[in-house]
Amino acid sequence: MEYDQNNTLKTRYTQGPGLDEPLAMQRGSTNLYFEADGLGSITSLTSSAGAVTDYMVYDTVFFGGNTKTGPDAVPERFTGRELDETGLYYYRARYHDWTVGRFLSEDPLRFLISLDFYEYVQNNPVNETDPFGSLPRPVKPYQWRYCTGGEVSQCKQLCAAQGKKYESCRVSQRFRIGPQGLSTGPTWVDGPLSCSCEKTECTKASVSDPNAARAFGLFLGAVGLAGVAGAAAAAPEIVLPALPRLVPALAPTLLP
Repeated sequence: MEYDQNNTLKTRYTQGPGLDEPLAMQRGSTNLYFEADGLGSITSLTSSAGAVTDYMVYDTVFFGGNTKTGPDAVPERFTGRELDETGLYYYRARYHDWTVGRFLSEDPLRFLISLDFYEYVQNNPVNETDPFGSLPRPVKPYQWRYCTGGEVSQCKQLCAAQGKKYESCRVSQRFRIGPQGLSTGPTWVDGPLSCSCEKTECTKASVSDPNAARAFGLFLGAVGLAGVAGAAAAAPEIVLPALPRLVPALAPTLLP
């Protein structure tokens, strides 16, 4: 809620489940709704009728610089934080000066986060936010990484055990602030290993019936694989993508 100097209620806010996530505001009899981008920065306000009343355009060089157009005086701007009377953004632990893209005081966690005590989100404002002013975090707390050689070997063994061919491997990761509170700092923690095996294997099948081979060639030709169709009709021994039972069944239907 927002009060004036006479302790009179001016604005009532509705917040979302996350930090710095305003959803709506009520000022008198007027209801306005916030729209935000991927960083949580407020980009526009709309009325109950869905009409845009205000919008904000953010600078691509400075971290938080913006141009506001519209009549409603709302302080919520960059990453959902308030641009207060000082012209700065307050991130709970310290102030951020958007004109230089840095904090005005040292990081209270000092070397635990970075060697630079004043940098904002490790100079990566497109992919990270810092609602507490001391713990930069990725906008998306989940990601994938490539597998190591040992993990690839493990996946190949798993696929071979199922009689399938290895296709790809990756490991999911989630972001957290160390395994024991803040003792080890922010880090990406590995999740389970994800192995992908080919669903269909190409098996070498001998087609002794020339009618069956011709039928399979007609079938491939019908779906637009003309080059493969010619080879299938001419070769006495062809490679079928796990369709040995389909070819004899198609022969009476496709042959003139």
